[in-house]
This record gives sequence, structure tokens and C-alpha cells, in this order.
Amino acid sequence: MLKDILAGLKTLTLGRTRTATGERRRLVRLKCRYRVTCEMERSAFRAVVVDISVQGLRLEIPERLKRGQVLHVTYIGDPTFTMGSVRCVVNWTRRTLQGHLEAGLRYEDLESNLARSWVKVILRELGFDAVNIFQRRKARRVVAMLDVQLRLPGRTELNARVLNLGVGGALLQTLDPLERGQVLTMDLGPVKGLSVLSVSAEVLTCRYEPRNQFWFCGVRFRGLADRQLDLLSRYLIHLLKDTVS
Repeated sequence: MLKDILAGLKTLTLGRTRTATGERRRLVRLKCRYRVTCEMERSAFRAVVVDISVQGLRLEIPERLKRGQVLHVTYIGDPTFTMGSVRCVVNWTRRTLQGHLEAGLRYEDLESNLARSWVKVILRELGFDAVNIFQRRKARRVVAMLDVQLRLPGRTELNARVLNLGVGGALLQTLDPLERGQVLTMDLGPVKGLSVLSVSAEVLTCRYEPRNQFWFCGVRFRGLADRQLDLLSRYLIHLLKDTVS
């Protein structure tokens, strides 16, 4: 397995600064090439992982997949490697300029399963904390206090505030409730030389605090492209610098 991932060590997408190493590691996507099998409800196929992160995988695939499809992905590059599959959900499918068909997958598995999976073995080889790689719900977030505009289908824009920000999502403060499962677009910024960050997000929780008469809503980011991930990392590093200054 190690031979499959060594080439990826040369290409980490966030090498511009040494600030906030622990947070940056959650943003790193490792470019690589190794073989996996993908099992769906009624069929299976072989694919190649072309990059990997603590959030998910990007696959080179033989056939188009639908958003929301569930795949069980198993590493097959080493016949002596016996760890089981990881459950993933398809975020997107697209064709590259080179003509390859690719799919972006996010992990949708129990943290206990991810913690003993083949994915963890790969990430651990990169120097990630062996204990905390998949503690995503406890992952560090940065205090933000940034204004954000929310765009909801069929509704006008809503003004809100980001109270904390992380790689996987954010906590929003709003005057109006948001429905759980609702998909929206967040427009964050611009801030101190950083352009507007627009990301798709899904509402996970929303609770009302009568003491201050605000709604507090947790959202999870959906299908971040490389350029969005890069800009998000710049926001986080900027916020971290403000926090410690």
C-alpha cells in the first residue's frame, strides 16, 4: 500500500504557510493512484482513487454515478491487506478535460469503522494523528463572527452571522429558523483581501434561544471543489491569526 501513496506526498494542496498545522491537515488532499472496488446495491465495479482527504475520496470511474448513491469502497492494491470496506456517498460526477470520468465521494460511515479502516492507514502514513483522524464532530472550529448571506431556493436572501467555521461546516446565527435538511448557498466575505466564498451547505440542526431571540443552526458543507477548499483554508488561517494576535 505504501508504494501506492508515496507519489502523493509531493502534491499537498496547502503548502503556502506553516500557520495552524493541525487545522491545515484537515484541508489536505493527497493525490495518489491506487485500486479499489466499489459495491452498490446490485452491482460492483473497479475504480482508482486519485486523491484522498479526511473528508472523502475522488475516484476515476468507468461509468457515471448519481448524486446520493451509496458505495462500499474496498482497497484491493495489496492481496495481504484484509481491512473491510468504507461506506461513502456520491457528491458529484464529472468528466475531466482529459476525458476521464471522476466522482467525488464523502465518507458516510461510523467513526468507529473509519477509525479501523484502510483509509485511516493511508492517512496515518501522512502523519495525521492516529487517534483523532476521524473525530470530525469534535474537530476544531475557529471563532468567526463574520456576516454571511444565505440564498435559499424560492426565497430572498437572508442575512446571518457565522459564529464558528471549520472545514466541514459552520454554526450560523439567524433571525429566522432554517429547516433541517434544507440545502442553501452561503456567501461569506469578502474579508481583508479574500474574495467572496460561496459554498453549498445542508442544515443539520436548528434551535431557538429565547434569551437572545436568535436561531442557532449547524450546517454541513457539500461537495467543496478544490478552489473552494483552498479559499476556505485561507479564511481559516486568517481567522486563526486574528484569534492569536
